[in-house]
Amino acid sequence: MEYFKLRNGIEIPAVGSGTNTFGRADDRYESPLNGDFTAMRSAIEVGYRMFDTAMAYGNEDGIGEEIAKSGIPRSEFFIMGKIPNRAPYNSSPENIRRSVEDSLKNLKTDYFDMFLIHKAVDEDYKAKLAAIGEKYGKHWAQVQLRYNFQSGIVSIPKSSNPKNQASNLNIFDFALTDEEMAQLS
Repeated sequence: MEYFKLRNGIEIPAVGSGTNTFGRADDRYESPLNGDFTAMRSAIEVGYRMFDTAMAYGNEDGIGEEIAKSGIPRSEFFIMGKIPNRAPYNSSPENIRRSVEDSLKNLKTDYFDMFLIHKAVDEDYKAKLAAIGEKYGKHWAQVQLRYNFQSGIVSIPKSSNPKNQASNLNIFDFALTDEEMAQLS
């Protein structure tokens, strides 16, 4: 795994895994929780150490349990948490503090490596990414991840498919040209 060094000196994995469908039926966010965290175990097994969690996903307890059961020291993981960008979660310092404490308890850990306000990102240029990906024999998502890496941006793709999880980490064997980077800017 490649890492970025944050300004405070902490190293963060260049690629992490989203967790919004882990523990849900049919690997769909809209589906009810079913307690199946096979995708989380798979992500750990293929080498992910950064996980993007959120109280809104409702699965923090299962995520925390899988990290604990992995046998890998907590210090080797980079755990990100998020609260929703809406009241009551962000309406006061006390509500934010309570949300963080609740998430820590659910995840069975005593600290977050990073904590964010949750806001989804729009994907509007898959066609460009796919065209560039053809040149390298890569999927559009790998091109986006490589673009992020070359731009110094940490990525957190989400997949519960073991093949896609491994594919998301397979971005260090090619480089985008300056022209391709400009196309995607």
